[in-house]
Amino acid sequence: MGGAGRVAGTPVGGSSILALAARLKRRATAAVLEARARQTLRHELALLADLGQLDQVLADCGLSPSDLAVLERPVRGWARRLQAMQRQLGVEALAETCDLALIRDMDRVCRHCSAAKICEKWLRADAVSAAPAFCPNRPNFELLRQGACN
Repeated sequence: MGGAGRVAGTPVGGSSILALAARLKRRATAAVLEARARQTLRHELALLADLGQLDQVLADCGLSPSDLAVLERPVRGWARRLQAMQRQLGVEALAETCDLALIRDMDRVCRHCSAAKICEKWLRADAVSAAPAFCPNRPNFELLRQGACN
């Protein structure tokens, strides 16, 4: 068959292989980020439960124990989009040292966001400004930018 192969019935040349490899790398990276986020969430929930604080923290976030099933359900791309948005807005380092309740609220809002397609487009445009008007996490990003976590 030589140097070129076939993927799903499509001839694959040198540049096509590079594009395919780049796409695979992006998807694999996104899957790993989402898996890590879910693992971190499960660990934090277990820790809070062991400390007897889970119900109080959930209440502080406006959640109930019955909401945990929804929180555990993987939502495609939310972790990657949230991290990319933090990076583009210049608040990624602040988010790492911020109050856990605010960060968890940002996670929750992003998990259930209905603007994922618009968000993807905005992130690809490499816009660097305030959080976009369509983003339901905009108030939280503004709190981060104003240094509310310090």
